[in-house]
Amino acid sequence: HFKFELLFGDVENDKTTIDNMTKSYSKGSCMFMVISVDEFFMSGLWKFKLLEKKREETDRLRDMIEDLQDENKSLKEQLSKPRMNPMVIYKSTSATGNQVRWDVESMKPTLQGLVKRDNNNEDIVVGIDGLYKISIRFGWNGDSGAVYTFHLRLNRDKDIAIVRQYYSIGFTMNEIIKLKKGDKLDFRGSSYSNWTPQYNNFTLELLQAEIADDDKDED
Repeated sequence: HFKFELLFGDVENDKTTIDNMTKSYSKGSCMFMVISVDEFFMSGLWKFKLLEKKREETDRLRDMIEDLQDENKSLKEQLSKPRMNPMVIYKSTSATGNQVRWDVESMKPTLQGLVKRDNNNEDIVVGIDGLYKISIRFGWNGDSGAVYTFHLRLNRDKDIAIVRQYYSIGFTMNEIIKLKKGDKLDFRGSSYSNWTPQYNNFTLELLQAEIADDDKDED
């Protein structure tokens, strides 16, 4: 029994085995002629690499299509992965007067230049123009029966949100607001007795960044 067939294999690997060859062309492949003999006087399997002729335009086009398909597959894989908005989380262990100090960085900014702390950790300074979500959770480990009033402020002179609690052991704030680079956020209250870091956090999440006009002109 005598048989020969044309198969495709890795052009860079002269030691490629016949088992690894395919009947269809793929980028980087070259053609091999495979001869098999199965007779009583001789048996064996041989492969011969065929010399590559000048590539046709259709071959180049086929390679370009395969490149695009690979890029498309990679993009789909990236898009299918869970994504998280740039954010940062702080906690507080102390206060200066009525100003809460966010002195513990529970989660570092996930985007460089997103924010920084200033003024003895009392101010959180925005580093990127955009639409932000501010989430604050503040609580106590006991109820003293007092009236508590807290202010989330912008640039120390504008209240973003105010909460006033009586006979309560905690509260939350969730605000969505546009902020500009250099804006400062601070949190001011009236009582700090009986509270510890596990009862509070400050989360700043960038929902949508705004592109400066200068950047738009460059495009």
